[in-house]
Amino acid sequence: DTFLDKNRKEVYRLIQLSEDKRGVFDLSLGYNTQEGILLDTFLGWKNILGIGLNSGVRYRRTGKRELYDLEFYDNFLFTRKLWIKGALFKNYEEHKSYDLTSSGLSLSLGYRITDYTSLGLILSRTSNSTLGQVIDLYKYGVFLLREYKDNPFSPKRIHYNSLSITRAVGDRNYTKLELSTFYLIPVRENLNLSFKVSGGYVGKDAPIFDRFFLGGLRDLRGYGFESVGEPSGGRYYTFGRFELEFPIRAPLVGVLFTDVGSVGDKLSETFKNPKRDVGFAVGVKTPIGPIRLDVATPVDKSLLRSVRLYLSVGYYY
Repeated sequence: DTFLDKNRKEVYRLIQLSEDKRGVFDLSLGYNTQEGILLDTFLGWKNILGIGLNSGVRYRRTGKRELYDLEFYDNFLFTRKLWIKGALFKNYEEHKSYDLTSSGLSLSLGYRITDYTSLGLILSRTSNSTLGQVIDLYKYGVFLLREYKDNPFSPKRIHYNSLSITRAVGDRNYTKLELSTFYLIPVRENLNLSFKVSGGYVGKDAPIFDRFFLGGLRDLRGYGFESVGEPSGGRYYTFGRFELEFPIRAPLVGVLFTDVGSVGDKLSETFKNPKRDVGFAVGVKTPIGPIRLDVATPVDKSLLRSVRLYLSVGYYY
């Protein structure tokens, strides 16, 4: 702003620099059978310095995990096409065969090919402590990600496809590849079909926390958490899931499902005698997603002798 003092015949210019700080606070509390109580808190700031950069601190705690995270992200890095996400973190995880404490820095830089599809780079530097060893790793790689939801809270249609290839160097040297696709499709009014297909490969020198396990809420529900592949995991895995959701009486829905998957040190091993399960679920449609009770049993000689129950919220893909 410019001000004129006619008496003194002087001109004053006032320059004001201001920052529009927008605080964000988020608190989530949930439960699932596998991890128990889930607590997630986030305190953040939006549009730092007016350039669209966002930052925040996160604390997440479950029965199997504890995470401290300082993150920054920009959904539109000076353009509609670019986005960036980085974090400084310390993480603790309890697994079936091992416990893992890791800390470090991660960075993702993406380019939007379309509104829902991104291609980008992955960089990280981590220090990992497990089974009495400390393993320092530098990772770099590329990813291709497509995620579409017609509604962010209670979607009727979901498309999710991801491909990532990473190279790890440092105390270990190996390559890791993972591919996953998930679709939720309405067949007709209140009748929905969903399926997932995924697989992965990792090099021989990979530590146990980068090898593959199956079993539990997110994949082979008829088997215990990470029981398929224990004690040391596999270098390859294949997995498939099929679900049919139908109405019972609003807001209740029923789900019939089957899972199939396997883990091995050779790709051919994953197609020999794969693990299978079948089950059903009863769910309630809510504004935050479906609340479900899943009942699953393995398809083998012990059919119906081993039944596992899972209580969860939302879609897992």
